Amino acid sequence: MSTAWQAIHQFANPANMDGPQFLGLYLMLWLALILVTLIAKAAKRKLNFKLSRSTWEPLIIAPYLLLIVFGAFRIAHGLMIDKPVGYLVLLVLATAVNLFLFISR
Repeated sequence: MSTAWQAIHQFANPANMDGPQFLGLYLMLWLALILVTLIAKAAKRKLNFKLSRSTWEPLIIAPYLLLIVFGAFRIAHGLMIDKPVGYLVLLVLATAVNLFLFISR
């Protein structure tokens, strides 16, 4: 029973993941956010939703901001323990660029 709990706790707590596992999780979340953003924009165009930008935009922006903040915490943690964080920095910057492009359109 305790082994199963430890396995679930390890998987459910990304702060305890090692670098490659966290990069995989971050990349999957990043790709999912891009996909959801594209689907939301296409659905708005195709189905002619009457939602204003101020209504649906925060629903898309909030997950991006959470992903950026979480990545920034992991970057700071990696720098404190002298681990390489280059790929994570690139992914966080790509997330910020995607967010900026989404907001500017």
